[in-house]
Amino acid sequence: MGICGKSIDVKLAEDVIATKDCMSMAMLIAIDQHKKKVAMFLNDYCDPNSEYDCDRYWILIHELSKETKKFENYRKKSGLTLLRHRDVHFVFPINE
Repeated sequence: MGICGKSIDVKLAEDVIATKDCMSMAMLIAIDQHKKKVAMFLNDYCDPNSEYDCDRYWILIHELSKETKKFENYRKKSGLTLLRHRDVHFVFPINE
C-alpha cells in the first residue's frame, strides 16, 4: 500500500515520527506502513505512568494495543479497553 501505490521510505517515516505528532504517525498506520516504528516510538518515548504522555498519544495507544501492552493500565483507567472490546477504531486503512 502507500500513497498512490508508493512506499514511504524509512528516512521519511523516521522524520515523521521525529515530529512526535500523533496524527502524522496515525497516517503511517492508515497507509499500513512503519507500524512497528510507531509502536517502538510509543514504547520507548511515552511513559505509561504519565497521563500527559498517554493522553497526548491515546489514539496511537488504542490503535496499536497489541504492540503496546505496557499501556494496559492506562487503557483500563481511560476507557480504551471498552473501545477495543467493541472493536471501535479511529484510524482506518486508506484504500486506493
